[in-house]
Amino acid sequence: MASSISCDNTFLDTFVSIARSDGVERNVVECGDEAWTYGDLDAISTGLALELHQTYGPKPVVAVISENHPYVLATLFATWKLGGVFAPLDYHVPREILERMLHNIAPTCVLVPSTESVILGIVKGFFPLAFIYFNVSR
Repeated sequence: MASSISCDNTFLDTFVSIARSDGVERNVVECGDEAWTYGDLDAISTGLALELHQTYGPKPVVAVISENHPYVLATLFATWKLGGVFAPLDYHVPREILERMLHNIAPTCVLVPSTESVILGIVKGFFPLAFIYFNVSR
């Protein structure tokens, strides 16, 4: 059975193709009152990719310790656009386990919501210069 989906295209290739096609204004992400179209997500993730590349270089290893949030999805795409590794971590795990996971992953940077003061404290102590946070408004 022939498939119309090419195995040569990655998920990221398909997303970018949809996001950059004419007339695509469908919402792809909704969180509270905020909604992003495919184009919005592409533009935001490209901006994040540029910032990540300037700060951490090519192929970053980005650990994320957060609940689901549009910024996390945009960071996932940004990391993939740079050919990097995206490592989502559960912030509900005990501190010792989180520290071991961070040590094993050895991320280039760690993304944490600004509202997570305990996690920010762990990350700042573990990676004093390699963390970024984002503001969460709810």
